[in-house]
This record gives sequence, C-alpha cells and structure tokens, in this order.
Amino acid sequence: MFVRVVTLKKLSTDEIREFFNKEGKILFDESVHKDFDFSNGFDHSLFVIFLKKANLSRVIPDEGILQNIGVLTETKKFKNAGALFFCKEITKFLPKAIITCVLYKGTDKLLL
Repeated sequence: MFVRVVTLKKLSTDEIREFFNKEGKILFDESVHKDFDFSNGFDHSLFVIFLKKANLSRVIPDEGILQNIGVLTETKKFKNAGALFFCKEITKFLPKAIITCVLYKGTDKLLL
C-alpha cells in the first residue's frame, strides 16, 4: 500500500517571486538582483534626488519607502529596478541593461 503525505506551507512573497522567476514569469525589472545592495553600489544621493523629484516625505525609514515603490523586497533584497534607479555604477551590476522611456501626448497610448 502506498501512502502519499502532502504538507501545505504558505509561501512568503520572496518564495513566490523566486518560483515565478524560475519559471520565467517575472519581468526583468522585477527580478531580484543577487549582488546589488545598500553596501555594494547603492547611491544614497540618487535616492535623495528621487525623493525630492517625486515629492515624497521621509516619514518612514528609507527601506520602507523603497519597499513601497516596489524596488526592495521584504527580505531587503533589491530588484533590478532598484539597481537601475539607485546604482552608482550601473555597468558594474547590469552591463547590458537599457532603459527605454516613452512620452505620450495626452492620455491615449496610440501612435498615429
């Protein structure tokens, strides 16, 4: 007789992200960057400039702000988007990354 035991475990946000990343279901900017962190490449002055331009106040800690804008995970790991926004030397961490920006006139996203 064969008995199958199933254990259910609630996955953390990072575990869910890792699962989808392995399956190729996560966008590049949402992927966790394994090397970029606060001590290795983070430019605090770029973060301060971002806060001013975004008109964000510092009523919560910097890590909380970075989590709220979606560039830092619950376990304090930066996503690629965080590296692209706040890295001192981006070519050290993402040598082939390219940022493309589009400005639309009005509210329609149709090119005529």
